Amino acid sequence: MDLTRNFIKAKQPCADGFRWFLRHCQEGSNYQNLLDALVDAGRVNDACWLLDKFGPTNETLTLDHVSATAIVFAGRLEGRGNIDVDSVVRVGQRLHSGGSISVGEALVSGDDIVCAGHIRSHGSVVSGGRLRAGWGVETGRELSVRADLQVAWDVRCGGHLRLGGQAWVGRDVAVQGSID
Repeated sequence: MDLTRNFIKAKQPCADGFRWFLRHCQEGSNYQNLLDALVDAGRVNDACWLLDKFGPTNETLTLDHVSATAIVFAGRLEGRGNIDVDSVVRVGQRLHSGGSISVGEALVSGDDIVCAGHIRSHGSVVSGGRLRAGWGVETGRELSVRADLQVAWDVRCGGHLRLGGQAWVGRDVAVQGSID
């Protein structure tokens, strides 16, 4: 998907973000390339806004190990090993990790989150589908799962726990906020 000046302007971006786009993408840009450029420029919130406005794609990114400051990917992200990100992991579709997932601020997926190991976020975890963890789930803030939650060990949630389906937890559940 090519994003032109008029196409972006129609979505009513903030003035600062639109000026950045005009300075760096005068000819327009491919959707994922623009998301990557925004993240590289430290404009992660703008990249997340763009993903909210234009939605997911059917692309798949498969990596052996993920280690980054932030990731905003419009499609499916598959990590064969661990995913270790300093701030935000934001995926338009499904997120799969063959290892553990560790993020600093937020882990957000438009569909399922499937993790063979442990999920740890110092902020929130939001799954637009199911969430499955082979070990445990630990959040500093909210844990929100639109469908079922399946965790082999503990769930430790520093905020509210919101579930749209059933929960299967192998051991303890500790929630600092409400459970909906």
